[in-house]
Amino acid sequence: MQKPSGCRHMHGCCANDLRGQGDSDFPTDAYSNHDDLIALLEELGGRDVTLLGLSAGVQVALDVALVAPQLVARLVLVSPSVAGYAPAEMPAFLAELTASLRAGDFDQANEVLLASSLMSVPPEHAARVRAMVEDNDRLWTIPYSLVEQPSQPALDRLGDIAAPTLVLVGGNDEEAIRAQGVLLERRMVDARQITVPAGGHLLNLTSPAAFQEAVTEFLGLPRN
Repeated sequence: MQKPSGCRHMHGCCANDLRGQGDSDFPTDAYSNHDDLIALLEELGGRDVTLLGLSAGVQVALDVALVAPQLVARLVLVSPSVAGYAPAEMPAFLAELTASLRAGDFDQANEVLLASSLMSVPPEHAARVRAMVEDNDRLWTIPYSLVEQPSQPALDRLGDIAAPTLVLVGGNDEEAIRAQGVLLERRMVDARQITVPAGGHLLNLTSPAAFQEAVTEFLGLPRN
């Protein structure tokens, strides 16, 4: 039996592995990431959960909040990517990345991604980020046709999400990412954006103290 998605428990939280990542199996049939996560939450008996998504994970979190709002109490959206959003200008590295993927040169694709601003982190985290990219490079081979998307992209339905939402963006992130943070704050019912001036795309690694402080305050957790 195929295991669609895996859940790694860390410090009282559950980290979801999408299909083709981490401990999850490689997809062979049509699927949707948000339906997988909804099924996992229901299996775990999750109610009133806080979903935290980073980058493309934001798309999954938004879709779950739209499809199954009864499961979601709060959202934390970090370095957001919003389905349906088209930036005025694509990041400079994207053309080279696309060319590498079309040529089937996945090692080169990894190197292009690792050299991009998205993966820029302090030296002490560089090995961890490289391992994350290289260990999950099977993602490059998932047929896009298998991934089912909602009939309407989240961009068109942001006003339907009532869950209190924290949006975190790094001041050094790509302009398109920062623009999507502004868009979320403006269009969602109850969203607040915080910009971390020196933060990058992987905000939890570039600015861990600021990241933890913002999330802790938003969730009302005791500070260490």
